[in-house]
Amino acid sequence: MNKVANEVAQQEFERWAEVFEIDISTDTLDPEELKAFEAFKAKFIKRVETGALTVDEDGVIEFTPRGDSEDALKFDEPTGSLLSARQKNDTDIQAARRVLAAWASVPPKRFADMKLRDFNFCSELLAFFGNS
Repeated sequence: MNKVANEVAQQEFERWAEVFEIDISTDTLDPEELKAFEAFKAKFIKRVETGALTVDEDGVIEFTPRGDSEDALKFDEPTGSLLSARQKNDTDIQAARRVLAAWASVPPKRFADMKLRDFNFCSELLAFFGNS
């Protein structure tokens, strides 16, 4: 059962994008970009509906992964310094864990132990900032 109405969750997505000046118009997107945008938006909205994701007044996201007994992860607007979290010999997955961990100020193990669907959502959230 959803904790938040779909219409309210959609408004939260729009408000979050507005806070960070993220262009969510789809006029200039090609079909592949549109598909990726709509998929991410749907995941974001679904997580708001279930109460797993909240957005504070400053646009900071608090995300509680499923099956996670630890505190919610907090994601603010990322900075370029996040890329320095990568290490020279990291695989793509290791690098993603390190960057996400630096962004949320938690150990990389938190992402290593996370359910894949939630790890993917966090990765997509970071990518969404990079593509805006």
